[in-house]
Amino acid sequence: AASPSGFAEMTAAEVAATGKITLVPWGRIEGTVRFTNKPTNGWWVAVHAPPQRDVGSGRSVPSYTFFQRTRPDTRGRFYFDRVPPGDWRVSLVSRVNDPSGQSLPFSHGQPLRVLSGATNRVDFEETGRSITGRVQITGGDPADVDWSRDAHYLTLQVPGAPDSAPPNLSKAKTDAERLKLLKDFSTKQSAFWSSPKGRAVRDAQRQYALVFDADGAFRIDGVPPGNYTLSIAPTDPTHDMQTLIPLGSAQQRVKVTAPKAGEALDLGTFKLSTRSIARLGKAAPLVKLKTFDGQPVALENFRGKFLLVDFWDTSTLGRPYDLEQINSLFADEEVTNRLAIVSVNLDRDFKAGEIYARTSPTPGPQCYAGPRADAKLTAAFGLEDQTSGLILLDPEGRLATKPLRSDYIRSTVRRLVSAPVKK
Repeated sequence: AASPSGFAEMTAAEVAATGKITLVPWGRIEGTVRFTNKPTNGWWVAVHAPPQRDVGSGRSVPSYTFFQRTRPDTRGRFYFDRVPPGDWRVSLVSRVNDPSGQSLPFSHGQPLRVLSGATNRVDFEETGRSITGRVQITGGDPADVDWSRDAHYLTLQVPGAPDSAPPNLSKAKTDAERLKLLKDFSTKQSAFWSSPKGRAVRDAQRQYALVFDADGAFRIDGVPPGNYTLSIAPTDPTHDMQTLIPLGSAQQRVKVTAPKAGEALDLGTFKLSTRSIARLGKAAPLVKLKTFDGQPVALENFRGKFLLVDFWDTSTLGRPYDLEQINSLFADEEVTNRLAIVSVNLDRDFKAGEIYARTSPTPGPQCYAGPRADAKLTAAFGLEDQTSGLILLDPEGRLATKPLRSDYIRSTVRRLVSAPVKK
């Protein structure tokens, strides 16, 4: 319950027993932000739940959520009225445009126990070191990376935290065993983070969000000495923020020492290998493949015609219908004169793919690329989370369609291939 005069958190049983809801006064938070002699330095300030929040006995989720943010004034001062009493975290936020509802890039977070009816203070001062560096993209196109899109962090290594990796479900033989592994893992995690040791580890946790320029240069101010992990993981900006598809990722250990007369710590240049983004009109990669019997196939050799690149595996339920669509296309002589096809099998089992290809052929080379673990190949053609699909390349070798399946194969390809040639 909440009102201008106070706040209450009670169970239904407690209310039923007393017939009353007793409010306690709100807490107030105030403080300042001062980095590199600039009071605000472009930051917002946010009050939010701490990581691994203790949700209370008998609960699996918090009974309520709380989040507020504000911009410091020109002198770096900020305040929050009407804060529920309890354990919260006050953090800096370098950006607040979060249309997706994904987590904001909280940085420099400090734990704060907000007392009822009291003014609780937290300050962000120049107590640490400025960190600089730069990320150099290799493999992919640097223009594909939007450095303002994702949160990248320098995270303090805090001893004593349990392994947060989920259990290995491959060891379970039944659904019941899998559920038990997950339940045991959740119970252990909850027990640790609600214990005094867990709360101490939680309060010691710190993370610092990297503030990037468009060219991949980054900076972080106010980082105390310690051992950290630098994590960088840009995602594909052609998808909305509800669909976070990695372009690449890298981690590196970083030791931050005490500053010398305000000297920044330059981490130098990090090389980050990323995959290319499949955009319509972009040149497809110059892929060299081999057929099941070892004959070389190069996609560039099909320039001058439209080319269907047919990715498939034997687990694809709609494969027989896709084959019907493909064979129907190539039964049309007008289309066939302007169209070729290369089929690429992604099965882990070479023999299984070979047998299927021999018994269900397509009107072009049948190649084997191996399991879909080589994600860079398929992602370069726009197959990010699908096990199969056909992509049409134009006569110049550029991507002409997104991945096609089912009825869209025949109608889309025929329309594009039959369109008049632009001169």
